[in-house]
Amino acid sequence: IEPAKVQLPDSTASAVTTTPAATTTTTSAATTTTTAVTTTSAAATTTAATTAPVIETEEPPAEPQCACNIVFGEHYLSDSEKAFLNDSMFIGDSICSGFEVYGLVEADKVIATKSVGARNLLDYKHVYKNKEQSLSYILKKAQPKLVFLSMGMNDVNMTSAEAYCENYSRIIDLVLETTDADVYFCAITPIDSDFSSNERIQSFNSAMRAYIKEHYPQRVHTVDFGRLFVCEDKVRLCDILSGGDGIHLAPYAYHMALWEIRN
Repeated sequence: IEPAKVQLPDSTASAVTTTPAATTTTTSAATTTTTAVTTTSAAATTTAATTAPVIETEEPPAEPQCACNIVFGEHYLSDSEKAFLNDSMFIGDSICSGFEVYGLVEADKVIATKSVGARNLLDYKHVYKNKEQSLSYILKKAQPKLVFLSMGMNDVNMTSAEAYCENYSRIIDLVLETTDADVYFCAITPIDSDFSSNERIQSFNSAMRAYIKEHYPQRVHTVDFGRLFVCEDKVRLCDILSGGDGIHLAPYAYHMALWEIRN
């Protein structure tokens, strides 16, 4: 471990080098003569150390946690990201559709329909290879290795957390029965809107995590990329990642989601 070095003002000691065993101090006068203290024994070193000022170093500042501090830039999918997505399928609502709308994932690997929730996803047919098909048919044909389920914004105001979990389990069971895929529950993302409350959203997420832990010991996992989207209060969706209504997401949020999913 390299010793820590602290830069001091010119009017005091020029530098202090600390080691775990002892402290050696060299001082220099600001304008006149130079006085050096040289130690040749452990006792002398101890004496010199007791006359030196005690310098306390400050901890480096913590990294910013607010999503508002993101520096945006163009991002192109790497070969490994493309390979990862080639084995994946995203199923959900209009928020989930952003993976395809913003060009990260090809259309046939995003099965997303606006206004759906866990309570009614299986009641719909979805576009797959330019035809409307049932989710069961799509899963049997596609045989993805990874399935990411992302829905719930249209459930939080329509049902209870308990019913949400039971409805979601029907979708999870369908994926497990028709494919060999690992399934990922994607937590409902935060909002900055009076559409609902983030506290209610988090209660649904917590209930679903507990439900998965109890009922699915294998092949079913959770991922929470929404935790990256919050402002300084650690609750609200950051403006810069909002799609404009405080509910849907901006394009860069989907890159962040993809990075979190892959990790």
